[in-house]
Amino acid sequence: MTTLGVLYFVWSWNQFLLPLVLIQDPSRRTAPAGLGLFTGQYEVDVPLLAAATLIVIAPVVLVYLFFQRHFINGVLSGALKG
Repeated sequence: MTTLGVLYFVWSWNQFLLPLVLIQDPSRRTAPAGLGLFTGQYEVDVPLLAAATLIVIAPVVLVYLFFQRHFINGVLSGALKG
């Protein structure tokens, strides 16, 4: 169940196309969609874009690192015959 929870969190956090198309108000966009529009709206400032990218991927990395042991056990338990 933990593996499914981590995968679902990553999937829902990385929603890009649906919020990009459906949400018109910039204050209500998701972080990945905001990052995608940020690159096209302003000139490309590489250090600022890199910092924004780290902020956007930080929650996914933290969730994975926190549940890493459970995630690996869940993946392996479904792959082994027993």
